[in-house]
Amino acid sequence: MAQVDRIDVLVNNAGQIHASVVEETSLEHAKDILETNLEGYTEALSMDVEQFNLSFPSSSQASSKTHLHREMQRGAMTHDDYSTVREALETTLAVAIEQGADPHKVAEMIVRIAGTKSPRLRYRVGHDSVWVPRLRALLSHKLFRRGMRRRFNMDNPASRSAA
Repeated sequence: MAQVDRIDVLVNNAGQIHASVVEETSLEHAKDILETNLEGYTEALSMDVEQFNLSFPSSSQASSKTHLHREMQRGAMTHDDYSTVREALETTLAVAIEQGADPHKVAEMIVRIAGTKSPRLRYRVGHDSVWVPRLRALLSHKLFRRGMRRRFNMDNPASRSAA
């Protein structure tokens, strides 16, 4: 700030992956997840500073080929009732990251957004980040949930009774 006296671009690029069910998640960890991944904060910030002709568009991606799955968070406590669901989540999330979008696409999107005079509020990078919100808007709640359970390999009799 001493050198340029302003901030032209803010990149809020934080995320974590958590593979456990809510009941296994401590309140402290749940708070950490919300504070790290809460996209709504960027939207609220954008509304706050709009009067100063500033904008905070957000770019979201579902999965990128990173090493994030190596740092996968697990619940503070485990319950045997959820072991099938937990194992399916861990496996599916790891595969989704390994097969995810190239992280350079996210960087390219950020550069493109930074050069835009009137950026949109949201930009999506990668297949899942584009299609999941569209499907949520188009499908009934029941059908969308069925698809998400299938996507995360949770749609089998063993996990159905646990969830």
